[in-house]
Amino acid sequence: MKKLLIFLTVFCLFAMGGLYGQNFTLSIHNQHPIHPEGAFYFDIYMLRTGATALYLGNADLVVTFNSSNFTNPTYVIVSEGMTGWYTFAAEITSGNRAVINISQPPFGDQPQFDARVQNISNSGNGTLIAQVKITGISDPNGYAGIQWRTSTPNAIVVNALSNVSPWGSTDITGNGTFTDPPDVTLPVELSIFSAIAKNNRIVLHWITESEQNNTGFNIYRSLCPNSGFKKIN
Repeated sequence: MKKLLIFLTVFCLFAMGGLYGQNFTLSIHNQHPIHPEGAFYFDIYMLRTGATALYLGNADLVVTFNSSNFTNPTYVIVSEGMTGWYTFAAEITSGNRAVINISQPPFGDQPQFDARVQNISNSGNGTLIAQVKITGISDPNGYAGIQWRTSTPNAIVVNALSNVSPWGSTDITGNGTFTDPPDVTLPVELSIFSAIAKNNRIVLHWITESEQNNTGFNIYRSLCPNSGFKKIN
């Protein structure tokens, strides 16, 4: 009887270690509106906070926003931050729920798993999942109101893959922390914006007509139309 109790204790500790070793935090950073485009951009990060490696499987990452400040909004993935063969899709449901659906890459053996699935980072903000935008800004005095959605329907779902048996997945949504970003005003109205090539450099010049609670500007560049944007300042 004593040996059986010891075995059960060890087994329970092992199970708890596997469960609680895959903790994570989802957060949103770099919120910024681009008024001439009528779009609001932000980055989604996942940080591994547990002790064991975390490989993201299928996931639905859902945020809500102040739909009253947008006209016919659309939800677009600007760039995908994760390496590997993941597939991404974005949509808006029920008017103000913005969903990123992430499907895990296909694999048939361990080498394919190692090559195609990214280990979520445990430092800084974590791993950049994607930069996305909501188009259709309509209220110059409005706020974005981005928040994670954890209630049904359209709640966040996160699955993890095991490196030992990568063909199975485990729902670890309950092990997650979902950090809402500070709210920001939507537009900074530009009256003048120009980009001039000078001495092998690009000189930017702009004048704003209104700035409500503006903390500064971020500058992004893209080498070609489909390569995504990278912040350079």
